Amino acid sequence: MNIELRKLLDSDKETYFELENETWVNKRMLQDEEANDRSWKAMFADTEAHYAVLMGDQICGFASILKLGEEVQEFGLELFERFRHQGIGYAALVRLLEICKNEYHVKKLHSKVYPDNFPSILLMRKIGGTPYEITENPCIEESLRTEFQKDNAELISDNVKRMAELFGVEPELLLSNLLVFQIPLQPAEIRFSLSLTGDLSYEKKIETKAINHMYQETTRILKSILEKAKKGTEEDFRKEMMDMIENLESRM
Repeated sequence: MNIELRKLLDSDKETYFELENETWVNKRMLQDEEANDRSWKAMFADTEAHYAVLMGDQICGFASILKLGEEVQEFGLELFERFRHQGIGYAALVRLLEICKNEYHVKKLHSKVYPDNFPSILLMRKIGGTPYEITENPCIEESLRTEFQKDNAELISDNVKRMAELFGVEPELLLSNLLVFQIPLQPAEIRFSLSLTGDLSYEKKIETKAINHMYQETTRILKSILEKAKKGTEEDFRKEMMDMIENLESRM
């Protein structure tokens, strides 16, 4: 299988958003063309590197290296559903690691995944990744995390409990946090044992709840700001908006 990575081109935009529409949880967020344009332009920033995953002349998905210039880089990889479970993801990741090492001289690479994204977790294991830590899910504000955990306790499956055990944390914490794996810069042997059972497809249960929570909370805050704007000054309105934007940016 010959899988190549090609630097993102402006002509890839339609295919990229086709994939986003296939994989994104809350598709309402993709209906804003201006927001999509801003998001697309941001992908050509110096702090990120994005690639089309190619098999021949077919685009199978997209891969990315994030936080360039920082001490620790992160990567992302998403494939169209029709190209999954064929070894393409592993082959693309091997190539991405080569680029990280040889072109960007990355020293430390992490991957963040939802605790019920078992296909990605198994890919991290196959490539030689190791459990590193858990980190806060930016979709869930700190003051609301305990409530979110209680409201979604039914999402703690046996396999999620196994992930909690692997990372040495209580299972409920995984509802409002992401798993962080440290990834070697070249494929290595499997470094941890993991026994998962049942259907291991990614149903996005926790991700869906988290994204919808963020959408609802942002909508609530905006409505509150608009109500205050009716009674306050334009300066008050701008301050409220800036506070909200800064809060969102601090969580990303």
